[in-house]
Amino acid sequence: MSVMPKEEFIKLELITEEKERNFFVQLTSKQQEMYLVRKFVRLYKSVYGGTHKECLEILNQFCILQGFKTRKSEKTVSNICLEKRKE
Repeated sequence: MSVMPKEEFIKLELITEEKERNFFVQLTSKQQEMYLVRKFVRLYKSVYGGTHKECLEILNQFCILQGFKTRKSEKTVSNICLEKRKE
């Protein structure tokens, strides 16, 4: 199985299921941004692994495409990776 190139990964549609889409539209714009950033980082780290610095660079490309502010610190990625998932 081949891995998607990182340049294509940032264009990936993260909200794919109807149930998730219904939940997502009820969030404020800031909550939507944080939800997508967290989901992107978790998915990226599970597919590519790599360092927090590499993930931050790709995350910032994703944020620019989505119209979000870019992140300045690797600590953002580190904190997201350390968070417990709320399920």
